[in-house]
Amino acid sequence: MGSMVTALLSYPRNWLMARALGPEALGTYVLGGTIALLGATIFGFGLSTSITKYIVEYSENPVHLRGGARKTMKIGFLSGTIGALILVIVSLPLCKFVFHQPELAPIMIIVSFSIPITILMNIASGISLGLGNVKHQVIVNSILLPLIWTAFVALVWYKKLGLSAMALTIPVSTLVAASLATWFVLRSVGAGPADMPEGGVRQIVSIGLILFVSSLAYTVWLRMDTLALGAFWGPSEVGLYTPAFQASSLLTYMLVAVSSLFSPTVTSLLAKNEKAELGKLFKEMSRWCFYGNIPIALTLYFGAAPFLGFFGRAFVTDISIMTLRVLLAFFLFYSLVGAMPSIVLAMGGQHKNLAKLEILMVFIAGVLHLLLTRKLGIIGAALASGCSLAVVAILRTALVKMVFGFLGFDRTIWKGIVTVLVGGLIIAGINTVTIAFPALIRLLILAVASVLVEISLLLIMRDSTVFDIINVIVRKMKTIR
Repeated sequence: MGSMVTALLSYPRNWLMARALGPEALGTYVLGGTIALLGATIFGFGLSTSITKYIVEYSENPVHLRGGARKTMKIGFLSGTIGALILVIVSLPLCKFVFHQPELAPIMIIVSFSIPITILMNIASGISLGLGNVKHQVIVNSILLPLIWTAFVALVWYKKLGLSAMALTIPVSTLVAASLATWFVLRSVGAGPADMPEGGVRQIVSIGLILFVSSLAYTVWLRMDTLALGAFWGPSEVGLYTPAFQASSLLTYMLVAVSSLFSPTVTSLLAKNEKAELGKLFKEMSRWCFYGNIPIALTLYFGAAPFLGFFGRAFVTDISIMTLRVLLAFFLFYSLVGAMPSIVLAMGGQHKNLAKLEILMVFIAGVLHLLLTRKLGIIGAALASGCSLAVVAILRTALVKMVFGFLGFDRTIWKGIVTVLVGGLIIAGINTVTIAFPALIRLLILAVASVLVEISLLLIMRDSTVFDIINVIVRKMKTIR
Protein backbone atom coordinates (compact mmCIF):
# COMPACT_ATOMS: atom_id res chain seq x y z
CA MET A 1 0.00 0.00 0.00
CA GLY A 2 2.85 2.37 0.84
CA SER A 3 4.39 1.86 -2.61
CA MET A 4 1.07 2.60 -4.30
CA VAL A 5 0.67 5.80 -2.26
CA THR A 6 4.22 6.81 -3.20
CA ALA A 7 3.47 6.28 -6.88
CA LEU A 8 0.29 8.35 -6.75
CA LEU A 9 1.97 11.19 -4.85
CA SER A 10 5.05 11.11 -7.09
CA TYR A 11 3.19 11.63 -10.37
CA PRO A 12 2.49 15.35 -9.79
CA ARG A 13 6.24 15.82 -9.18
CA ASN A 14 7.17 13.89 -12.33
CA TRP A 15 4.65 15.90 -14.34
CA LEU A 16 5.94 19.24 -13.00
CA MET A 17 9.57 18.31 -13.71
CA ALA A 18 8.77 17.23 -17.26
CA ARG A 19 6.74 20.39 -17.95
CA ALA A 20 9.45 22.61 -16.45
CA LEU A 21 12.51 21.00 -18.03
CA GLY A 22 11.56 19.35 -21.32
CA PRO A 23 13.07 16.07 -22.61
CA GLU A 24 16.78 17.01 -22.69
CA ALA A 25 17.02 18.73 -19.30
CA LEU A 26 14.77 16.07 -17.75
CA GLY A 27 17.13 13.42 -19.13
CA THR A 28 20.11 15.17 -17.52
CA TYR A 29 18.23 15.34 -14.21
CA VAL A 30 17.23 11.65 -14.38
CA LEU A 31 20.80 10.57 -15.19
CA GLY A 32 22.10 12.46 -12.15
CA GLY A 33 19.40 10.96 -9.94
CA THR A 34 20.15 7.47 -11.28
CA ILE A 35 23.83 7.75 -10.36
CA ALA A 36 22.85 8.92 -6.86
CA LEU A 37 20.44 5.97 -6.44
CA LEU A 38 23.14 3.51 -7.50
CA GLY A 39 25.57 5.17 -5.09
CA ALA A 40 23.09 4.83 -2.22
CA THR A 41 22.56 1.15 -3.08
CA ILE A 42 26.25 0.36 -3.42
CA PHE A 43 27.45 2.18 -0.30
CA GLY A 44 24.40 1.14 1.72
CA PHE A 45 25.70 -2.47 1.67
CA GLY A 46 22.25 -3.87 2.41
CA LEU A 47 22.33 -2.44 5.96
CA SER A 48 18.74 -1.19 5.73
CA THR A 49 17.54 -4.79 5.34
CA SER A 50 19.93 -6.56 7.73
CA ILE A 51 19.18 -4.12 10.57
CA THR A 52 15.51 -5.16 10.40
CA LYS A 53 16.48 -8.76 11.18
CA TYR A 54 18.80 -7.61 13.98
CA ILE A 55 16.11 -5.43 15.60
CA VAL A 56 13.59 -8.29 15.54
CA GLU A 57 16.16 -10.64 17.08
CA TYR A 58 17.06 -8.27 19.94
CA SER A 59 13.63 -6.70 20.45
CA GLU A 60 13.58 -7.97 24.06
CA ASN A 61 16.98 -6.45 24.88
CA PRO A 62 16.73 -2.61 24.86
CA VAL A 63 20.47 -2.09 25.37
CA HIS A 64 21.49 -4.21 22.37
CA LEU A 65 18.58 -2.85 20.34
CA ARG A 66 19.68 0.78 20.90
CA GLY A 67 23.31 -0.14 20.30
CA GLY A 68 22.57 -1.84 16.99
CA ALA A 69 20.31 0.96 15.77
CA ARG A 70 22.76 3.75 16.57
CA LYS A 71 25.86 1.91 15.35
CA THR A 72 24.26 0.93 12.04
CA MET A 73 23.11 4.50 11.36
CA LYS A 74 26.65 5.77 12.04
CA ILE A 75 28.22 3.14 9.77
CA GLY A 76 25.72 3.81 7.00
CA PHE A 77 26.15 7.59 7.14
CA LEU A 78 29.96 7.27 7.13
CA SER A 79 29.89 4.82 4.22
CA GLY A 80 27.51 7.10 2.30
CA THR A 81 29.73 10.13 2.92
CA ILE A 82 32.71 8.25 1.50
CA GLY A 83 30.60 7.25 -1.50
CA ALA A 84 29.52 10.87 -2.07
CA LEU A 85 33.13 12.07 -1.98
CA ILE A 86 34.16 9.38 -4.48
CA LEU A 87 31.32 10.39 -6.81
CA VAL A 88 32.34 14.07 -6.58
CA ILE A 89 35.91 13.15 -7.54
CA VAL A 90 34.98 10.93 -10.50
CA SER A 91 31.99 12.96 -11.71
CA LEU A 92 33.80 14.99 -14.38
CA PRO A 93 35.70 12.09 -16.05
CA LEU A 94 32.58 9.90 -15.78
CA CYS A 95 30.40 12.51 -17.48
CA LYS A 96 33.03 13.37 -20.06
CA PHE A 97 34.20 9.93 -21.17
CA VAL A 98 31.20 7.66 -20.44
CA PHE A 99 28.16 9.88 -20.98
CA HIS A 100 29.94 12.40 -23.24
CA GLN A 101 28.08 15.17 -21.40
CA PRO A 102 30.49 17.34 -19.31
CA GLU A 103 27.55 19.58 -18.36
CA LEU A 104 26.12 16.64 -16.40
CA ALA A 105 28.97 16.86 -13.84
CA PRO A 106 27.55 19.75 -11.75
CA ILE A 107 24.20 17.96 -11.51
CA MET A 108 25.92 14.75 -10.42
CA ILE A 109 27.90 16.63 -7.77
CA ILE A 110 24.72 18.21 -6.38
CA VAL A 111 22.78 14.93 -6.16
CA SER A 112 25.79 13.08 -4.69
CA PHE A 113 25.14 14.84 -1.37
CA SER A 114 21.90 12.87 -1.10
CA ILE A 115 23.75 9.52 -0.90
CA PRO A 116 24.59 9.48 2.88
CA ILE A 117 21.21 11.05 3.68
CA THR A 118 19.34 8.42 1.63
CA ILE A 119 21.27 5.59 3.30
CA LEU A 120 20.49 7.03 6.75
CA MET A 121 16.78 7.31 5.88
CA ASN A 122 16.70 3.73 4.54
CA ILE A 123 18.35 2.39 7.70
CA ALA A 124 15.89 4.33 9.85
CA SER A 125 13.05 2.77 7.83
CA GLY A 126 14.56 -0.69 8.34
CA ILE A 127 14.70 -0.10 12.10
CA SER A 128 11.08 1.07 12.12
CA LEU A 129 10.01 -2.09 10.29
CA GLY A 130 11.93 -4.24 12.79
CA LEU A 131 10.18 -2.47 15.66
CA GLY A 132 6.82 -3.00 13.99
CA ASN A 133 6.33 0.75 13.45
CA VAL A 134 5.19 0.38 9.86
CA LYS A 135 3.10 3.53 10.27
CA HIS A 136 6.21 5.67 10.81
CA GLN A 137 7.87 4.22 7.72
CA VAL A 138 4.80 4.80 5.54
CA ILE A 139 4.30 8.35 6.85
CA VAL A 140 7.90 9.41 6.13
CA ASN A 141 8.85 7.43 3.01
CA SER A 142 5.52 7.08 1.26
CA ILE A 143 3.73 10.31 2.17
CA LEU A 144 5.99 13.07 3.52
CA LEU A 145 8.99 12.53 1.22
CA PRO A 146 6.98 12.68 -2.04
CA LEU A 147 4.95 15.63 -0.77
CA ILE A 148 8.02 17.58 0.38
CA TRP A 149 9.86 16.78 -2.83
CA THR A 150 6.86 17.83 -4.93
CA ALA A 151 6.60 21.11 -3.00
CA PHE A 152 10.25 21.95 -3.70
CA VAL A 153 9.87 21.00 -7.38
CA ALA A 154 6.75 23.18 -7.63
CA LEU A 155 8.69 26.11 -6.13
CA VAL A 156 11.53 25.67 -8.63
CA TRP A 157 9.02 25.38 -11.48
CA TYR A 158 7.11 28.49 -10.36
CA LYS A 159 10.26 30.58 -9.90
CA LYS A 160 11.82 29.17 -13.11
CA LEU A 161 15.10 28.53 -11.29
CA GLY A 162 16.52 26.02 -13.79
CA LEU A 163 18.12 22.57 -13.80
CA SER A 164 20.65 23.04 -10.98
CA ALA A 165 17.92 24.18 -8.59
CA MET A 166 15.77 21.23 -9.68
CA ALA A 167 18.67 18.85 -8.90
CA LEU A 168 19.03 20.46 -5.47
CA THR A 169 15.49 19.34 -4.61
CA ILE A 170 16.78 15.76 -4.27
CA PRO A 171 19.23 16.24 -1.34
CA VAL A 172 17.08 18.95 0.31
CA SER A 173 13.84 16.93 0.37
CA THR A 174 15.72 13.77 1.36
CA LEU A 175 17.39 15.64 4.23
CA VAL A 176 14.02 16.76 5.62
CA ALA A 177 12.54 13.24 5.34
CA ALA A 178 15.68 11.58 6.77
CA SER A 179 15.65 13.95 9.76
CA LEU A 180 12.05 13.02 10.53
CA ALA A 181 12.74 9.28 10.06
CA THR A 182 15.78 9.46 12.37
CA TRP A 183 13.81 11.38 15.00
CA PHE A 184 11.04 8.74 14.91
CA VAL A 185 13.63 5.96 15.36
CA LEU A 186 15.55 7.61 18.18
CA ARG A 187 12.29 8.29 20.00
CA SER A 188 11.17 4.68 19.47
CA VAL A 189 14.37 3.04 20.76
CA GLY A 190 14.50 5.48 23.67
CA ALA A 191 17.35 7.02 25.62
CA GLY A 192 19.65 5.06 27.90
CA PRO A 193 22.69 2.79 27.71
CA ALA A 194 23.49 1.28 24.32
CA ASP A 195 25.76 -1.61 23.48
CA MET A 196 26.02 -4.45 20.98
CA PRO A 197 26.65 -8.17 21.55
CA GLU A 198 30.02 -9.58 20.60
CA GLY A 199 30.14 -9.92 16.83
CA GLY A 200 27.00 -7.81 16.41
CA VAL A 201 28.48 -5.46 13.82
CA ARG A 202 29.89 -8.41 11.88
CA GLN A 203 26.46 -10.06 11.98
CA ILE A 204 24.69 -6.99 10.55
CA VAL A 205 27.31 -6.38 7.86
CA SER A 206 27.56 -10.03 6.77
CA ILE A 207 23.77 -10.42 6.42
CA GLY A 208 23.63 -7.08 4.65
CA LEU A 209 26.25 -8.14 2.10
CA ILE A 210 24.27 -11.28 1.21
CA LEU A 211 21.12 -9.24 0.59
CA PHE A 212 23.16 -6.46 -1.02
CA VAL A 213 23.97 -8.58 -4.09
CA SER A 214 20.31 -9.14 -4.92
CA SER A 215 19.36 -5.53 -4.21
CA LEU A 216 22.22 -4.16 -6.31
CA ALA A 217 21.42 -6.50 -9.21
CA TYR A 218 17.78 -5.36 -9.26
CA THR A 219 18.73 -1.66 -8.98
CA VAL A 220 21.27 -1.99 -11.81
CA TRP A 221 18.67 -3.72 -14.00
CA LEU A 222 16.06 -1.08 -13.14
CA ARG A 223 18.40 1.76 -14.15
CA MET A 224 20.42 0.09 -16.90
CA ASP A 225 18.11 1.39 -19.63
CA THR A 226 18.66 4.97 -18.40
CA LEU A 227 22.42 4.50 -18.22
CA ALA A 228 22.58 2.84 -21.66
CA LEU A 229 20.52 5.59 -23.27
CA GLY A 230 22.65 8.23 -21.57
CA ALA A 231 25.88 6.62 -22.74
CA PHE A 232 24.79 5.80 -26.32
CA TRP A 233 22.32 8.58 -27.16
CA GLY A 234 22.38 11.38 -24.57
CA PRO A 235 19.96 13.09 -22.16
CA SER A 236 17.27 13.85 -24.75
CA GLU A 237 16.53 10.14 -25.30
CA VAL A 238 16.57 9.55 -21.53
CA GLY A 239 14.01 12.32 -21.13
CA LEU A 240 11.70 10.83 -23.78
CA TYR A 241 12.00 7.35 -22.27
CA THR A 242 11.36 8.34 -18.63
CA PRO A 243 7.59 9.11 -18.76
CA ALA A 244 6.96 5.92 -20.78
CA PHE A 245 8.78 3.75 -18.25
CA GLN A 246 7.11 5.47 -15.29
CA ALA A 247 3.69 4.86 -16.86
CA SER A 248 4.33 1.18 -17.58
CA SER A 249 5.70 0.60 -14.09
CA LEU A 250 2.22 1.37 -12.73
CA LEU A 251 1.52 -2.30 -13.46
CA THR A 252 3.98 -3.32 -10.74
CA TYR A 253 1.89 -1.75 -7.97
CA MET A 254 -0.83 -4.36 -8.30
CA LEU A 255 1.90 -6.89 -7.52
CA VAL A 256 2.86 -4.93 -4.40
CA ALA A 257 -0.77 -4.70 -3.27
CA VAL A 258 -1.51 -8.40 -3.83
CA SER A 259 1.73 -9.58 -2.21
CA SER A 260 1.12 -7.35 0.84
CA LEU A 261 -2.42 -8.69 1.14
CA PHE A 262 -1.47 -12.38 0.98
CA SER A 263 2.05 -12.39 2.51
CA PRO A 264 0.96 -13.50 6.01
CA THR A 265 -1.04 -16.39 4.54
CA VAL A 266 1.86 -17.45 2.29
CA THR A 267 4.25 -17.38 5.25
CA SER A 268 1.85 -19.48 7.35
CA LEU A 269 1.34 -22.10 4.61
CA LEU A 270 5.09 -22.38 4.01
CA ALA A 271 5.71 -22.85 7.74
CA LYS A 272 3.11 -25.65 7.82
CA ASN A 273 4.45 -27.14 4.54
CA GLU A 274 0.93 -27.14 3.07
CA LYS A 275 1.98 -27.12 -0.57
CA ALA A 276 -1.43 -28.01 -1.98
CA GLU A 277 -3.11 -25.02 -0.33
CA LEU A 278 -0.14 -22.83 -1.22
CA GLY A 279 -0.50 -23.86 -4.86
CA LYS A 280 -4.18 -22.82 -4.88
CA LEU A 281 -3.36 -19.50 -3.24
CA PHE A 282 -0.46 -18.96 -5.64
CA LYS A 283 -2.78 -19.33 -8.65
CA GLU A 284 -5.28 -16.97 -7.04
CA MET A 285 -2.59 -14.34 -6.43
CA SER A 286 -1.34 -14.57 -10.01
CA ARG A 287 -4.88 -14.25 -11.36
CA TRP A 288 -5.59 -11.20 -9.16
CA CYS A 289 -2.38 -9.53 -10.26
CA PHE A 290 -3.04 -10.20 -13.96
CA TYR A 291 -6.74 -9.29 -13.95
CA GLY A 292 -6.12 -6.18 -11.86
CA ASN A 293 -3.58 -4.90 -14.39
CA ILE A 294 -5.70 -5.45 -17.52
CA PRO A 295 -7.74 -2.18 -17.23
CA ILE A 296 -4.56 -0.17 -16.50
CA ALA A 297 -2.75 -1.71 -19.47
CA LEU A 298 -5.65 -1.18 -21.89
CA THR A 299 -6.16 2.42 -20.76
CA LEU A 300 -2.50 3.35 -21.15
CA TYR A 301 -2.03 1.33 -24.36
CA PHE A 302 -4.79 3.12 -26.26
CA GLY A 303 -4.46 6.37 -24.32
CA ALA A 304 -0.68 6.58 -24.74
CA ALA A 305 -0.73 9.84 -26.70
CA PRO A 306 -2.98 11.86 -24.33
CA PHE A 307 -1.20 10.41 -21.29
CA LEU A 308 2.28 11.37 -22.55
CA GLY A 309 0.85 14.71 -23.62
CA PHE A 310 0.38 15.66 -19.97
CA PHE A 311 4.18 15.80 -19.68
CA GLY A 312 4.42 18.19 -22.64
CA ARG A 313 4.02 18.08 -26.41
CA ALA A 314 7.72 17.32 -26.88
CA PHE A 315 7.19 13.93 -25.18
CA VAL A 316 4.53 12.78 -27.69
CA THR A 317 6.27 11.14 -30.63
CA ASP A 318 5.58 7.98 -32.60
CA ILE A 319 8.64 6.35 -31.01
CA SER A 320 7.71 7.31 -27.42
CA ILE A 321 4.15 6.00 -27.92
CA MET A 322 5.49 2.73 -29.35
CA THR A 323 7.98 2.49 -26.46
CA LEU A 324 5.19 2.83 -23.88
CA ARG A 325 3.14 0.14 -25.63
CA VAL A 326 6.09 -2.27 -25.80
CA LEU A 327 6.81 -1.79 -22.09
CA LEU A 328 3.13 -2.29 -21.19
CA ALA A 329 3.05 -5.60 -23.08
CA PHE A 330 6.11 -6.90 -21.23
CA PHE A 331 4.93 -5.71 -17.80
CA LEU A 332 1.50 -7.28 -18.35
CA PHE A 333 3.20 -10.57 -19.26
CA TYR A 334 5.35 -10.26 -16.14
CA SER A 335 2.28 -9.69 -13.94
CA LEU A 336 0.96 -13.06 -15.12
CA VAL A 337 4.12 -15.19 -15.22
CA GLY A 338 6.89 -13.69 -13.09
CA ALA A 339 5.40 -11.46 -10.41
CA MET A 340 4.14 -13.93 -7.80
CA PRO A 341 6.98 -16.49 -8.15
CA SER A 342 9.46 -13.95 -6.77
CA ILE A 343 7.31 -13.52 -3.64
CA VAL A 344 6.91 -17.26 -3.01
CA LEU A 345 10.60 -17.97 -3.68
CA ALA A 346 11.72 -15.20 -1.32
CA MET A 347 9.44 -16.38 1.48
CA GLY A 348 10.37 -20.00 0.78
CA GLY A 349 14.05 -19.42 1.55
CA GLN A 350 15.25 -19.35 -2.07
CA HIS A 351 17.17 -16.06 -1.68
CA LYS A 352 20.36 -17.38 -3.28
CA ASN A 353 18.53 -18.74 -6.32
CA LEU A 354 16.62 -15.46 -6.64
CA ALA A 355 19.88 -13.52 -6.48
CA LYS A 356 21.36 -15.72 -9.22
CA LEU A 357 18.33 -15.10 -11.43
CA GLU A 358 18.56 -11.35 -10.87
CA ILE A 359 22.25 -11.38 -11.75
CA LEU A 360 21.33 -13.32 -14.90
CA MET A 361 18.67 -10.69 -15.65
CA VAL A 362 21.32 -7.97 -15.41
CA PHE A 363 23.64 -9.92 -17.73
CA ILE A 364 20.90 -10.52 -20.33
CA ALA A 365 19.81 -6.88 -20.15
CA GLY A 366 23.41 -5.70 -20.56
CA VAL A 367 23.94 -7.78 -23.69
CA LEU A 368 20.60 -6.71 -25.16
CA HIS A 369 21.25 -3.04 -24.43
CA LEU A 370 24.56 -3.30 -26.28
CA LEU A 371 22.79 -4.91 -29.25
CA LEU A 372 19.46 -3.02 -29.28
CA THR A 373 19.69 0.28 -27.37
CA ARG A 374 22.87 1.23 -29.17
CA LYS A 375 21.08 0.87 -32.53
CA LEU A 376 17.41 1.66 -31.82
CA GLY A 377 17.41 4.20 -28.98
CA ILE A 378 14.43 4.22 -26.61
CA ILE A 379 12.53 1.46 -28.42
CA GLY A 380 15.66 -0.69 -28.14
CA ALA A 381 15.89 0.09 -24.41
CA ALA A 382 12.27 -0.99 -23.97
CA LEU A 383 12.88 -4.25 -25.85
CA ALA A 384 16.09 -4.98 -23.94
CA SER A 385 14.53 -4.36 -20.51
CA GLY A 386 11.31 -6.19 -21.40
CA CYS A 387 12.99 -9.26 -22.89
CA SER A 388 15.35 -9.68 -19.92
CA LEU A 389 12.39 -9.35 -17.53
CA ALA A 390 10.35 -11.89 -19.51
CA VAL A 391 13.17 -14.47 -19.62
CA VAL A 392 13.77 -14.26 -15.87
CA ALA A 393 10.01 -14.38 -15.22
CA ILE A 394 9.81 -17.70 -17.08
CA LEU A 395 12.84 -19.03 -15.17
CA ARG A 396 11.28 -18.01 -11.84
CA THR A 397 8.11 -19.86 -12.76
CA ALA A 398 10.17 -22.93 -13.66
CA LEU A 399 12.04 -22.71 -10.34
CA VAL A 400 8.75 -22.57 -8.40
CA LYS A 401 7.61 -25.68 -10.28
CA MET A 402 10.87 -27.47 -9.42
CA VAL A 403 10.95 -26.48 -5.74
CA PHE A 404 7.25 -26.43 -4.79
CA GLY A 405 5.61 -28.45 -7.55
CA PHE A 406 3.03 -26.00 -8.90
CA LEU A 407 2.58 -23.22 -11.47
CA GLY A 408 1.04 -19.79 -11.04
CA PHE A 409 -1.69 -20.35 -13.60
CA ASP A 410 -3.94 -23.09 -14.97
CA ARG A 411 -6.28 -23.62 -17.90
CA THR A 412 -8.68 -20.93 -16.68
CA ILE A 413 -6.11 -18.30 -17.68
CA TRP A 414 -7.62 -18.39 -21.17
CA LYS A 415 -10.36 -16.16 -19.74
CA GLY A 416 -7.83 -13.46 -18.95
CA ILE A 417 -6.20 -13.75 -22.37
CA VAL A 418 -9.60 -13.51 -24.08
CA THR A 419 -10.36 -10.45 -21.94
CA VAL A 420 -7.16 -8.75 -23.12
CA LEU A 421 -7.77 -9.52 -26.82
CA VAL A 422 -11.53 -8.89 -27.02
CA GLY A 423 -11.36 -6.02 -24.53
CA GLY A 424 -8.54 -4.51 -26.57
CA LEU A 425 -10.67 -4.51 -29.71
CA ILE A 426 -13.58 -2.85 -27.87
CA ILE A 427 -11.37 -0.19 -26.24
CA ALA A 428 -9.70 0.44 -29.63
CA GLY A 429 -13.13 1.27 -31.03
CA ILE A 430 -13.95 3.58 -28.10
CA ASN A 431 -10.55 5.23 -28.53
CA THR A 432 -11.32 5.95 -32.19
CA VAL A 433 -14.71 7.48 -31.34
CA THR A 434 -13.26 9.71 -28.58
CA ILE A 435 -10.11 10.79 -30.43
CA ALA A 436 -11.31 14.40 -30.70
CA PHE A 437 -12.13 14.67 -26.98
CA PRO A 438 -9.90 16.62 -24.55
CA ALA A 439 -7.03 14.47 -23.24
CA LEU A 440 -8.23 14.15 -19.64
CA ILE A 441 -11.83 13.34 -20.62
CA ARG A 442 -10.57 10.80 -23.15
CA LEU A 443 -8.39 9.04 -20.59
CA LEU A 444 -11.21 8.93 -18.04
CA ILE A 445 -13.58 7.42 -20.62
CA LEU A 446 -10.97 4.80 -21.59
CA ALA A 447 -10.30 3.95 -17.91
CA VAL A 448 -13.98 3.52 -17.01
CA ALA A 449 -14.66 1.61 -20.23
CA SER A 450 -11.71 -0.73 -19.60
CA VAL A 451 -13.02 -1.65 -16.14
CA LEU A 452 -16.59 -2.15 -17.35
CA VAL A 453 -15.50 -4.19 -20.39
CA GLU A 454 -13.35 -6.48 -18.23
CA ILE A 455 -16.14 -7.03 -15.70
CA SER A 456 -18.66 -7.71 -18.50
CA LEU A 457 -16.41 -10.20 -20.30
CA LEU A 458 -15.55 -12.07 -17.10
CA LEU A 459 -19.24 -12.21 -16.18
CA ILE A 460 -20.01 -13.73 -19.56
CA MET A 461 -17.27 -16.31 -18.95
CA ARG A 462 -18.52 -16.88 -15.37
CA ASP A 463 -15.32 -15.78 -13.67
CA SER A 464 -15.78 -14.11 -10.27
CA THR A 465 -12.19 -12.91 -9.75
CA VAL A 466 -12.97 -9.21 -10.15
CA PHE A 467 -15.81 -9.44 -7.63
CA ASP A 468 -13.52 -11.24 -5.18
CA ILE A 469 -11.06 -8.34 -5.48
CA ILE A 470 -13.83 -5.76 -4.96
CA ASN A 471 -15.14 -7.63 -1.89
CA VAL A 472 -11.69 -7.70 -0.29
CA ILE A 473 -11.16 -3.97 -0.98
CA VAL A 474 -14.55 -3.13 0.57
CA ARG A 475 -13.76 -5.24 3.65
CA LYS A 476 -10.36 -3.56 4.02
CA MET A 477 -11.94 -0.11 3.80
CA LYS A 478 -14.50 -1.03 6.47
CA THR A 479 -11.69 -2.30 8.70
CA ILE A 480 -9.76 0.97 8.27
CA ARG A 481 -12.88 2.96 9.23
